[in-house]
Amino acid sequence: MITAIAQACSGRRKMDRYIIGQIADHWLLGLTVFTLLVFFSDTFIDFMRDLQKYGIPLQTAVLLVGLQIPKTLFAVMPASIFLATMLVFNQMNSHLELIALRMSGIRLERIVAPAITLGLIITGVTYILGDWIVPLCNQQAERVKQTMLEKGALPVGRSQVTFRQLDNKQNLKKMVYISGYEDNKLAASTIIDLSDPGVMQIIQSKAGEWHPTHWEFHHANIYSIFKQSNLFTFNHSDRFKVRNLLKANGLKGSDAAPKSVKSDPYSVDSDKLNFLSLFQRIQLRESKDMHVNNGTYANMWEKLTTPISCLVLILVAFPLSITPPRKRTDRGFVFALMALFLFYILRAVFVALGRSGSLSLFGLIAQPWAMLLASWLPVVMIGLFGYILIQRKQRVL
Repeated sequence: MITAIAQACSGRRKMDRYIIGQIADHWLLGLTVFTLLVFFSDTFIDFMRDLQKYGIPLQTAVLLVGLQIPKTLFAVMPASIFLATMLVFNQMNSHLELIALRMSGIRLERIVAPAITLGLIITGVTYILGDWIVPLCNQQAERVKQTMLEKGALPVGRSQVTFRQLDNKQNLKKMVYISGYEDNKLAASTIIDLSDPGVMQIIQSKAGEWHPTHWEFHHANIYSIFKQSNLFTFNHSDRFKVRNLLKANGLKGSDAAPKSVKSDPYSVDSDKLNFLSLFQRIQLRESKDMHVNNGTYANMWEKLTTPISCLVLILVAFPLSITPPRKRTDRGFVFALMALFLFYILRAVFVALGRSGSLSLFGLIAQPWAMLLASWLPVVMIGLFGYILIQRKQRVL
């Protein structure tokens, strides 16, 4: 009796190692494929724009590429583990391995247990990646870009360029538009300064020059509009000097360098903060009646929902990838892919509804709670769907 139990336990451990090994191999392959697809279809395009915008040399460009990879890995983790689970169990189902395990008295919940164990590990890795590594990489990338701006050089090329500075509420504070340039010669340029809430200042010039320490505009018209008194002033200057507009986003030498994420307690830059820090700062802004964008709430909850999605999608991929032996069809494989697309569509739709305020039910639900529902409902719905499917497959397989 004891020998039989020992042999059964040994057999199940071998089954666990086999399933985990197969899923891990397919997961690494899927992670590589999805990372390349996402990186070169979306992230790489944004990177090339930054490359042109900041005039980054090759060695710095390589560094920025490396700093973008963790963000891409975080985004594709759920789809990668879903694909791996689906391929492995679909293959086991096609080779009648699952039938053999079921005939040995092993329940489906026990068969999927190794996949769930691996999913828990990957969930933890995804959380660490998205909540700690990605913000650190984003902070480092921002420092690299800021360093390039501090050098006072315009982006490489002769195309037009625009620099913007936003305030804590993401409203436009300053904007610099240069219609074209060659070497240190500037074409027609426009500066809009809204940093003073009582005054709007617009500077237009026909030409100019840039230098590491200052910029010089030629034939510049300066318009000042005062909000309270409805006054309008106009000045013309043949030569108008300002401090380097690229240094610390300064304009007219009146502004110091912007506060970093760490030094500004009211900053809610979700790309550079982990979940706990972001949550605390949102609470601080709410206590001061300061505005918080709906997108900030969505990005905060995404730091938790994306890792949990790795585990939830396993619960869906497993039952959909297997079919009763008499049917001998791969329609479960197709249904599993449809479930994956459905999950991402639901998540996009709910987040869009939350950002638009539709989930607040005309103000009955506070917007922070509406964004919580928008972020978590797709995960809960897909998770319940997967659990129900496993219970149903248990009866028919």
